[in-house]
Amino acid sequence: MATKQRPYQFGRLLTSTILGRESDSYWEAGLGESFAARYGHPAFVGTGFCLPPRVAARDLLTTPASAAGDLVGESIATVAASVRPTLVLEQAGMRVIETAGDFYHLPRFTAAAAAFIAENTAVPSLGTGVTTVDLSPKIAGARLAFSRRLSVLADGVEQAVLAEVSLAVSSLIEKAALQGSGTSSEPLGVLNLPGRKIKTLSSATPTFTELSDMLELVGDANTDLRKLAWVLHPSDLRDLLIAEKTASSGEMILTFAEGQYRIFGVPVYATTSTVEGKYILGDLSTLALVFFGSPQVIVDKYSGGKSTTGQTDVIILNLVDVGCTNQNAICVGSA
Repeated sequence: MATKQRPYQFGRLLTSTILGRESDSYWEAGLGESFAARYGHPAFVGTGFCLPPRVAARDLLTTPASAAGDLVGESIATVAASVRPTLVLEQAGMRVIETAGDFYHLPRFTAAAAAFIAENTAVPSLGTGVTTVDLSPKIAGARLAFSRRLSVLADGVEQAVLAEVSLAVSSLIEKAALQGSGTSSEPLGVLNLPGRKIKTLSSATPTFTELSDMLELVGDANTDLRKLAWVLHPSDLRDLLIAEKTASSGEMILTFAEGQYRIFGVPVYATTSTVEGKYILGDLSTLALVFFGSPQVIVDKYSGGKSTTGQTDVIILNLVDVGCTNQNAICVGSA
């Protein structure tokens, strides 16, 4: 008998939980249990469900489909892309890793010994030092509120809800990856890396020469210049759009070429998750965002008097940490 085609629906999972009709989402809940078993971390509380990580969608979409296989894989991929959205930092080169463990260790190398040698002379001893960047789960919780009227999500509303989930989760995690203090259960963000290169700027809007100094700093650290990217606040991007390379030259610092804003030919990425007035340049492939286990959703219908107002809070949880394998490849400029 053919398998009935049924997509994975985030809205159905929420609505059935809010209304106390869990049997309506037995399919989504059952898949959540399989995500927990395969990718780790069962839900925190009884009202929580595990959601699909990116790797689950990838596994389904790269496996030959049986009846309804593509439909299920594509619907899971849509939800996974919302609860673990692509960040601007990822577009700029940051790696994303999903693991089922409770800890993750990134290898970090120091420079190797290398020399020309004469015949019958011993090769210099290897001076490469291998250390690790030790990462552990930090809980990132994005909360969304639903009114009584919106608590029953129609099919047409689901995409809007997923878009809002994506925005809330990406803003939270990207801000931590950039600004995190490394304390108070936060990851250590790029702007606070102790080994980063620092360029002091003469004003909030840097000069063309000052930006070239930043390029020199990362280049002198043996960074692969082909992998560089700039990360700026949108307000700073705007300032560079109208800043001339030299006075009265008519040539602007920020140019647009090959579908991308660029400075010295290096692509520029803008995000409101960074700090205005902070200019980041570096090889962002030295950064790694690590997700531990499956993302989770908790439905809160009762705390803070919600049972009388009808409001329902939906909390998306991700266990994450951020590490950098070469802090010298990152330069931050600010006044």
